[in-house]
Amino acid sequence: IIRDGFFQLISDSRDLFQPTQVALGAEYHPIKKLRVNLDATYQRWSTFRDPAADIRIDLDLKDLQSLVKLPPPRVFGPAGFHDTLVVRTGVELGVMQRRRMSMVVRGGYAFEPTPVPEQSGETNFVDCDKHTIAAGAGLRLWGLTAVLPRPFDIDLHLAATILPERLTRKWSPVDTTGDYRAGGVLWQAGLMTRLEF
Repeated sequence: IIRDGFFQLISDSRDLFQPTQVALGAEYHPIKKLRVNLDATYQRWSTFRDPAADIRIDLDLKDLQSLVKLPPPRVFGPAGFHDTLVVRTGVELGVMQRRRMSMVVRGGYAFEPTPVPEQSGETNFVDCDKHTIAAGAGLRLWGLTAVLPRPFDIDLHLAATILPERLTRKWSPVDTTGDYRAGGVLWQAGLMTRLEF
């Protein structure tokens, strides 16, 4: 028993990082029923720090203090991410206009380059470039009933995010993770309704 001894461990973690973003967009109407949109978003990923916990240990073992040798705490700096420019474009075309109903179809594309550098060292931030292709349609109804005279919208979309395969090769032949590949396709679908009051 060590009288008045103590052990203290402090763990400081960071998560839910969101980069500073600046976006610029434009819209063009080549014909009345067609809208074309383009936007570019600068994302400042270079400020992202390694989210691994910073651990600090403080202890007082009195006469036994000299028997305990703790390594200095590891300091995690920037993760080496680089800033990116995300480009998105979309089109919307009106295909039907009736007295109480209208319909539009939509299509879009986005390219989001990965901010993650080559992971050949100790870290394993797994990420790929992303190509997203989307299609959708919107239906607007109004004057449905005396109770619902204002517009009622139904929007449907389907999208696929394609992640080109990325091969990571580790410098060390004894790395516990080893070489690996990342990639694939993410599918998304959604249905949204909106009622104006």
